[in-house]
Amino acid sequence: MFRGGYQHSSPYGEFGLDGSHKNNEYNSINTNWYGSITATAYGVAAHQNKAGNEPRIMVDTGDVAGVSLNNNSAVTNRFGVAVVSGATSYQQSDIRVDVQNLPDDIEVYNTVIQKTLTEGAIGYREIRAVKGR
Repeated sequence: MFRGGYQHSSPYGEFGLDGSHKNNEYNSINTNWYGSITATAYGVAAHQNKAGNEPRIMVDTGDVAGVSLNNNSAVTNRFGVAVVSGATSYQQSDIRVDVQNLPDDIEVYNTVIQKTLTEGAIGYREIRAVKGR
């Protein structure tokens, strides 16, 4: 009998792959994803799922993908949208661009944004970013 598994944490959620094999009896492969998808009029993004009904902030870089936020807890997708979850209700939350992790061809002009949200709210902020060609 053989059994194995793999878990991976990313800005888009937790991914898992498990499998088992028993000679002449069965083969099994299972996959899982634990995360969230937030969709608004501004865009759609998969992100980590934080506990409770805490607010989250959708960040828009204007179609610039690969901008890492808050120590890689969120990264803008190919549409330039990311969701930072785990903000605190009724208190100011800071979102920081990980300037050390920016690709060489991306320039970001406002590296810290702030927002105060109520419980369960989805906030929206733009970050001015450009990508070289």
